[in-house]
Order: sequence, then C-alpha cells, then structure tokens
Amino acid sequence: MFGGFAPPQISQAELRQREEEAAGTVKMVLAGVVGLYLSPFVVKFFENYV
Repeated sequence: MFGGFAPPQISQAELRQREEEAAGTVKMVLAGVVGLYLSPFVVKFFENYV
C-alpha cells in the first residue's frame, strides 16, 4: 500500500554517535530547566541580601 523505498540502514558507529548527541541534548535541556526553576530564588536572594 505504501510502496516506496526503505530508509537507509545506519551503521553502529553512526547510531552510537546519534545516541551520544541525544544524551548530551537531554542533559543540556535538564540543566536549563533546573536553571530556570532556580532563577527566581537567586534573584530574590540578591534583592534581599545585597
């Protein structure tokens, strides 16, 4: 029904590279989320004590 070409197969090295890139992206996003969550507390700290 959906006749067409199969997607190209990727090598193990390319798969490992993509997994490492995805893991790095997830870590950066989590670090950004934590930073955004803590930013109001940091601003309030500096407003009160500086």
